[in-house]
Amino acid sequence: MSRTLAIVGVGLVGGSAGLAAKAADWEVVGVDDPPVLEKAADLGAIDRASTMKEARGADLVVLAAPISRIPALIGDLAPTDALVTDVASTKMNIVQEAEARGLRFVGGHPMAGSQLSGVANAKGDLFHGARYFLTPTERTDPEAYREVARFVRGDLGAVPTAVEPEKHDLLMASRTCRTSWPLRS
Repeated sequence: MSRTLAIVGVGLVGGSAGLAAKAADWEVVGVDDPPVLEKAADLGAIDRASTMKEARGADLVVLAAPISRIPALIGDLAPTDALVTDVASTKMNIVQEAEARGLRFVGGHPMAGSQLSGVANAKGDLFHGARYFLTPTERTDPEAYREVARFVRGDLGAVPTAVEPEKHDLLMASRTCRTSWPLRS
């Protein structure tokens, strides 16, 4: 039985997820601008271009677009029976929007990346051994969480770690503060 993964936003992270998923026998479709999708298909990160309408019918949807676009994409995606996750570095607003729309949603944030961007820099092993935060809430369906955790561990090769959305955002904020340049007066 073929599983379909829809990736919305096929850049570095989305393209890397596509490469890893294809190696794990997923059919991977991409939603993005036509030139990006053409490049992603040429590089083997997706099997073919798709639309948000078709993405609603996928088994799993990964929202890998810029953070500022994800709440609107959640609105475009609903209603769907697909399992949905994201890769954004902030969680509260995204999780709240997905839950308000009634999506089967598990927030995600891989602690992997590169200083490079775009699908041309995607790597199928980008997530291997990396911590991958999953942000369930009391409203998260336990089976949905297990499915996303299996995808993260089994297909992406990452290490899923559960953390509440609020704690995730605080953790990321403190991490950013520790790595920022000091202010000068």
